[in-house]
Amino acid sequence: MNKFLIYILFSSSILFSNENSQTYLVLNEFDLPSLDVNKTLTDNFDYLDLQFDDSRLNSHEKSDNSNGYIFSNMIIVKELGLLYNVNFVLHNKIFQNKERIILESQLYNTRSGGLIKQRETDLINYFNGQINEICLWIGELTGGIKNDWKNSRNSLLFPSENEIIYKKTPLKSALRSFLVPGWGHLYSNKKIQGLIWFGSELSFGILCYLSFRNYQNSRNAYIANLDLYNNSNDEKEVANYRSLAEDEWAKHKMNSELAIFFAKVIGVGWLTNTIHAWLIGPRPKYKIYRKWRP
Repeated sequence: MNKFLIYILFSSSILFSNENSQTYLVLNEFDLPSLDVNKTLTDNFDYLDLQFDDSRLNSHEKSDNSNGYIFSNMIIVKELGLLYNVNFVLHNKIFQNKERIILESQLYNTRSGGLIKQRETDLINYFNGQINEICLWIGELTGGIKNDWKNSRNSLLFPSENEIIYKKTPLKSALRSFLVPGWGHLYSNKKIQGLIWFGSELSFGILCYLSFRNYQNSRNAYIANLDLYNNSNDEKEVANYRSLAEDEWAKHKMNSELAIFFAKVIGVGWLTNTIHAWLIGPRPKYKIYRKWRP
């Protein structure tokens, strides 16, 4: 009975160890091909069975799907598992967007072919940041994160929020736009929006001025024709001056309404421009690292 129990436990331990063996096929997509990522990962994770085959990332397997998944067909994942004799397929894609690094990664199970875990990371670029983020990601998956990797990333983080000096703030952006429409947007590096706000307020200001000037001209012409109408005894002149006075009165009324309308638009636009400048104003990032879908 004891021998049979020992045999069962021994067999179960073998099956369990095989079941949980960490064998990975790693597929890497980088916009900097000069990085020797595969060698770095092999050196850092010598306790894992890692295989690499970037040739699998051919034209029809590139991660350009709308959902970001490189393998939309689970059969392909299963076939890769049989072909390379691995338990998992790990796809990593890193590309640089100006001063930031974007990491998109998916981990697939070759037995089921399904997606186990995925990660989207958006962070400020730093020295060896691409390789360091891959190591942190794989280390998190396998439970082997080194402190050096954490320290490398944390070197860019402020230890305390009080130590952050905010050179630009939303309030400063709003105050600038309150003084000159669009100035706060330029201050926040929103040049196109700033030019649109300034141009629109300037255009309505010109229209308001022209309407007010036409209003004054029509008003003066109306008063002049009204005086001529009152001081004339000739029937034809009276009829003519009356017609002219009525026309100028209509123009005077229309231009008055237009001037008031454009003045209201300018006021509402000025206030909206100030609020919008505050909303899109520069806000400091307390952390350079942000998880989107852990």
